[in-house]
Amino acid sequence: MQVLEDLNTTISGIVGGGSGTGGNTNIIVGPSGGTTPDEGNLWFDTNQGRLFVYAENDWFQTNADAIALFGDTPPSPSGLSAPPRDGSLWFNTNTGSLFVYEEESAAWYESSSTKLLQLGPDEPVGLIVGETWGDTTTNTLRVWNGSTWQALA
Repeated sequence: MQVLEDLNTTISGIVGGGSGTGGNTNIIVGPSGGTTPDEGNLWFDTNQGRLFVYAENDWFQTNADAIALFGDTPPSPSGLSAPPRDGSLWFNTNTGSLFVYEEESAAWYESSSTKLLQLGPDEPVGLIVGETWGDTTTNTLRVWNGSTWQALA
């Protein structure tokens, strides 16, 4: 892929201080770290979206796995966007719920599916279908149906 090759050349030139050969430090961009890496080489794994450094005859990830991800859709387990690993956290900005990734089933599990009853005189915002609200002005229990607060009979 030309963009990654250009990035590799640019980074190698910066690290190596010159022609793009990288001097004693090579930057590898691709699905594997190569067969004969040198101590101090960097490898951007295009399958995982993660950066590794070669030291003591092994590749070590440079960033922590325990990253809390934020967004309205769960992070994908494939592509260049640093897929989740076992135990990764994702905060769903639409529902306000925290999820934990389980690698074996490749699934996100909500950390607590219990929804709290909201109480007060004003209609809550940031709603999901089925959320409840105790309207203290009218002493009415209401459920959000996706478009309006419906009173329970």
